[in-house]
Amino acid sequence: EFIFEQLEKLDVENITKMMSKVNRWISQKAKYGIDSVKNEIEKTDFSALNDSFILAKYILLENYDDAIVTYMEYFKIHCMYKVNAYDGICDMLDFLKKNDIKIAVLSNKPHAQTVENVNSVFENGYFDYIAGEKPTIKRKPDSEGAIIIANELGVSPFECLYIGDTDTDMKTGISAGMDAIGVTWGFRDRNELESFNPKYVIDHPSEIIDIFKNTVLASN
Repeated sequence: EFIFEQLEKLDVENITKMMSKVNRWISQKAKYGIDSVKNEIEKTDFSALNDSFILAKYILLENYDDAIVTYMEYFKIHCMYKVNAYDGICDMLDFLKKNDIKIAVLSNKPHAQTVENVNSVFENGYFDYIAGEKPTIKRKPDSEGAIIIANELGVSPFECLYIGDTDTDMKTGISAGMDAIGVTWGFRDRNELESFNPKYVIDHPSEIIDIFKNTVLASN
């Protein structure tokens, strides 16, 4: 069922009616097929509605090319809607900064968007280096970006911990020669992360503090 939260551009009565109609189309399509709703969808005027409904239209009609274009345009504007740091992340970052640990971000999102997104969530200057997708650098899971960041920060890859929540991250960190940490609060579960044999798999950011206390800081 579609849930639409961008109500500011529409009056509640009209958006409620359209939500009901879209959800009815979804149910009807699932039961009777696209032909049962195609004619009504195509005749409905979506011009005064926001992109959420237009995206729903394309998906229902299985017009995925237009759906992707609409989604990407919508995502550019609303990608940070109700986005906050996971519980414990800021405490972990505070700990790392107080102990002079260099911190970086490597993302496959476009570079400018990566920088904007990170800075909109974290306002304390936690990160020493932020890198998104650039034409001259191979995307994850290629290790090139991770190694470039290590070089820029003046550290060897084997001195780095690479933290991520996907198989792509595990592949990137391990191929870069870094100790990979899989986190279960993101997009993949523990079993999938463990299948790549990372150094650690953890369930809460506070465990990163424990890792540093028991390894890096214990050796100093």
